[in-house]
Amino acid sequence: MVRWITDKASFDAAVAGDTPIIIDFTASWCGPCKMIGPVFEAMSTTAGGLEFAKVDVDANKETSAACGIRAMPTFQVWKGGVKQEEFSSADRDALGALISKWDFPKSATQPSPKDLVTMQGLVSKPELNGVEAVVQPRETWPANGRITILPKADAAATLAIKPDNMTIATNPDASPAPGNHVIVDGLKSKPDLNQKRGVVTAEGENGRVVVQLATSVSIAAKPSNLVVIRQE
Repeated sequence: MVRWITDKASFDAAVAGDTPIIIDFTASWCGPCKMIGPVFEAMSTTAGGLEFAKVDVDANKETSAACGIRAMPTFQVWKGGVKQEEFSSADRDALGALISKWDFPKSATQPSPKDLVTMQGLVSKPELNGVEAVVQPRETWPANGRITILPKADAAATLAIKPDNMTIATNPDASPAPGNHVIVDGLKSKPDLNQKRGVVTAEGENGRVVVQLATSVSIAAKPSNLVVIRQE
């Protein structure tokens, strides 16, 4: 899907995020723009991790001037508020190469609570790229399409990031090993223990594991009721 950016404020907001965005600077009277425009829109339907937008250089002169546009069509890629690269041409192959460079496919599976994921492509917090995190319960997810995660590097602070900025690392139902730090989640028999932290001390019976909670209480829980936040 391609959206139109009609003013400078909207442009600033669009290019500020961690997800890369490619912008087609075009004009209604531009012949080459009319040729490449449908190609640009068609490529947007198959992209996964790249946003697409257009700017009419006559209707949005402030943005065009700020971006230094001198010829149409011009394609610019932005990420984290910084222009990454550009080219001015109606060359379909060049456009395809630019999109392939900055696009990455969406995960085939939407991350689910308790999934272990690896963060990627973060501009605002690049130090977290490659760091593993645990997807938190759905009720903690904000309503803007982001997913709340708990990085293993800092088990005290959660983040809300886009699904495109994470890849699923392991099966969430794998049994935690002794020494793993966990959070209890989804217990129906003892709901007061949900979100309590503890350490796995031993393997229990019937596929359960023994967890020593911070409250000095030990429980035997199913792996599906535990979220690993740190491995030892």
